[in-house]
Amino acid sequence: MEKSKFVLAGVWLLCFGLSLSSQDLGFIVEDKDLHLYLLDLKEARPPHTKKNRLVFTFQGSPRTRSVGIAFSFERFRTVHLMARNPSRIFFYVLDPPEDRFTYRLVVDGVWMADPSNPLVVEDEDGVRLSLVSLTPLPAEEAGPVPLEGEVAFLFRYTPGRQVFLVGEFCNWDPFLLPMEEVEPGLYRKTLSLPAGTYAYYFLADGKRIADPENPRRVYLDAIPVSLVEVPPRISARLQD
Repeated sequence: MEKSKFVLAGVWLLCFGLSLSSQDLGFIVEDKDLHLYLLDLKEARPPHTKKNRLVFTFQGSPRTRSVGIAFSFERFRTVHLMARNPSRIFFYVLDPPEDRFTYRLVVDGVWMADPSNPLVVEDEDGVRLSLVSLTPLPAEEAGPVPLEGEVAFLFRYTPGRQVFLVGEFCNWDPFLLPMEEVEPGLYRKTLSLPAGTYAYYFLADGKRIADPENPRRVYLDAIPVSLVEVPPRISARLQD
């Protein structure tokens, strides 16, 4: 198999007794398609799988010098450097050892939760940790789900928060459609909508979040929003 190698130039200062993983000295991606995918990334996304690998991303700025990532399964003792593509997207590819774990980013020495990941938990000290849960949503819960005359929108997020559904169907009113937390961390809103295509996003903790479970997206005023297509009702199709 063809090997592709990314080398991240520069110096990482090791502080607070942290170690640097040897694999960070040369970032190796063995799959050609994955290599090209990483090079072509134009925006940061929540953690997602590609070619059976887990991809983490961070949107850098011209002033961002280095970005690292640390994991709970290593007790946050190792900071792995993230490579950078031509669009200033920093990325890291992982073979996940666990189905559920937390992580933090280290951006120019500053520890933080992943701004692209809506799943956040807090430890006993109130420190915000980004969460990865690889247990997939059941097919009927991977929203949005068009039903007969209705659409069920579902969203995984931090439990116990206020989450709103915002879209063209409510004239972009940010607080008109609160979502119900049907189980810890799973929010749902069902709407009756006429046939058509609608743009929407979720509003949580003051952040606009495109639907992580929906690959259909467009940009409105440089902000990513998701698209859902509502088919005509069966009765209407029978009359045509």
